[in-house]
Amino acid sequence: MKIKWSIFPKFSGGMQPQALAQFIRDINLDTVNLVIRKGFPVTRENMKSALPQFVKSMAEEGLKITFATAGYMPEEILADEALLAVPAESGIRAFRMGYFSWDKRRTPGECADDARRQMEQLVPLLEKHNIKAVYQVHHGRLFTEAWSVWPLVRDLPPEYVGIMLDPGNQLHEGWQRWEPACHLLGRHLAAMGIKDGLKSTRARAFDWVPCGQGDIDWFEVARALKSVDFEGTFVFMPFYDPDDPAAQKAKLKDEVAYVRAVFAEVEAEKQ
Repeated sequence: MKIKWSIFPKFSGGMQPQALAQFIRDINLDTVNLVIRKGFPVTRENMKSALPQFVKSMAEEGLKITFATAGYMPEEILADEALLAVPAESGIRAFRMGYFSWDKRRTPGECADDARRQMEQLVPLLEKHNIKAVYQVHHGRLFTEAWSVWPLVRDLPPEYVGIMLDPGNQLHEGWQRWEPACHLLGRHLAAMGIKDGLKSTRARAFDWVPCGQGDIDWFEVARALKSVDFEGTFVFMPFYDPDDPAAQKAKLKDEVAYVRAVFAEVEAEKQ
């Protein structure tokens, strides 16, 4: 497997590049997502100047950024090609796009067909800028796991269209058999959201916890990814302790060590 170990810095977006780079080194990850949204150094409004500078500043700290969390929808990109051109010019090779939802004025099938049409329309621009749109499955949205999202990308070029599975999100709507899921998506499997959940005392609810303390069998996930020789990005999402940065960082450091150890052990196993 070839894994790029990254983080979605939801609760550390205000850090300056030097501090953020030190944070990444402290928790033993390779890099950070480029987040394009309000409240972060790079926004849609300032991206033409701020995005190249942020990527350059992180590179000066030894962190190469190639994956962005952007939240773009196809219709937005088709209306404003700069949303692809600017990050691509700074070396961003993939971005996590926005989520399709069920518009209850239509059937879920009609919404899925429309989403597929939008993805087909987007491919020529993705190819033009040599950048991959990555769709993350998410509970409460239109596509919640591998089998539902497969028609969205089937037959589209995996060089430009990918899927991010997310065990923590997927817990909220059921279980996933990881090996067939990974083989189903094949080369379209581009990233994994790394977070865990523990069944709560509340009905149909999970609490966010570090990996290894929740309900996900990470050895099963690792063996499934190994079976398809996964190559892509891991995106850690530490949603626990959002109001206690010190506690969150300490737990995150242990979480990264745990996941790295699981994958190292599985890599060492005989096929």
